[in-house]
Amino acid sequence: FITQRWLFLIPISIFGIAQGIFIPNLQYFLGKLSSMENRGIVMAFYGSCIRIGQAIGPFAMGLIFPIVGINGVFFVCAGIAFAMIAFVPVLGHIESRAGTANINRI
Repeated sequence: FITQRWLFLIPISIFGIAQGIFIPNLQYFLGKLSSMENRGIVMAFYGSCIRIGQAIGPFAMGLIFPIVGINGVFFVCAGIAFAMIAFVPVLGHIESRAGTANINRI
């Protein structure tokens, strides 16, 4: 639905502004949520997850693209995102039952 290249500036600008607001606030929130002893671990884990996703995501979806097409890539990514969202409470439950850590006290 975008017919001229300069119109890409609108969504790119909105996305850039949103990321500029979201990323520092997320890092602040993670810092406040974690204890002083675990703050480095939490921030390193956050950074690792971001970088691993940026490295593996395009490669994996490039392999899937010839099979399912561009629409299928978006559906596969949505499925992975929903699976990860569903996994977070399970992970917290497993850790709290094991007595190793409480996910609310990172």
